[in-house]
This record gives sequence, structure tokens and C-alpha cells, in this order.
Amino acid sequence: MPDDNAGGLPKEPTSDEFAATIDRLHALRIAGDFTTALRLCDDAIRQQPDQPHGYLWRGGTLKRMGRLEEALACFNKVVELAPHREYAYYGRAEVLFDLGRYSEAIGDYTRSAALDHTQFFGPVNYLYRAECHFRLGDYDAARADCALVPDDFDFPGFRDKANGS
Repeated sequence: MPDDNAGGLPKEPTSDEFAATIDRLHALRIAGDFTTALRLCDDAIRQQPDQPHGYLWRGGTLKRMGRLEEALACFNKVVELAPHREYAYYGRAEVLFDLGRYSEAIGDYTRSAALDHTQFFGPVNYLYRAECHFRLGDYDAARADCALVPDDFDFPGFRDKANGS
């Protein structure tokens, strides 16, 4: 993901308490305190079960812990609750990629790109989609996706690689 806020946490909590929970959760994830982070995610879900935020961050935390099937279930819930938001599909695509389910990830990167009207993710969707095509052996599709990226795009780097890679 482009940064620790990737997964597109929307900046629209509906209460000060919820906003404070998200700020604390962000700090815990950076510090690697995933147990406490999961507890806070569960609290956020209890506070606002019809909002995607808690599920989004629970999914991201589980992904970092390597608990990919559980993370996928959370991102499926995010898609259910926020089907018109790019972050729903981007987060799920990242988990599908890690599971090696590249064809499904391509579909979600495509939906994320189509919904990304504010360019929160920008061309990253195309680059990660290209990586999926590459891993599936569809080099022409990978090149076509790379061609969608402006030459001056400041790329954050492929997953665990350095910026600009």
C-alpha cells in the first residue's frame, strides 16, 4: 500500500470518540501492537457496526499479521458496506494478491481505479494490476497497465521494495 493510511481510511468518522479510536489504532499498528489494535477495531465495529472503518482497519491489521483469510472476510464486509468507495476494493485486492488470487485481485484493482475520483491511490491501482498480470504470464496486459501510468508519477515502490522501484 502507498502508506500506512492506504487501504484508504476515509477521514469521515461520525463522532469524536470514533475519530480518537482511529488515531490510537493508527499509532498501535505502526508500533506493531496488533493485539491491542484488534481490540480497538472490535470496539470501533461495536460502536458503528454499519460503517466500514472498523472492518477496514481490522482487515489491514489482520493482513499485517499474516491472517489473510480473516483479513479477506473483513474486506468483504467493507465492500458490502461501502460498495461505491475505492478503498473497499483496493484493500480487498491487496489481500487477494497476497493469497495468490491474482485474477480476482485484477478485478478489484480495476473497480478501485474506476471509483478513485479523488486520485487517493492514483496510478498505483494500474501498477499493482500490472504486477498481477505479470504473475499470471499476461505480459501484454501488464505492459498496457504500465502505459496508463504518467511518466512523472512518484511511485511508492512495489510492496516490500524501496520507493521508486
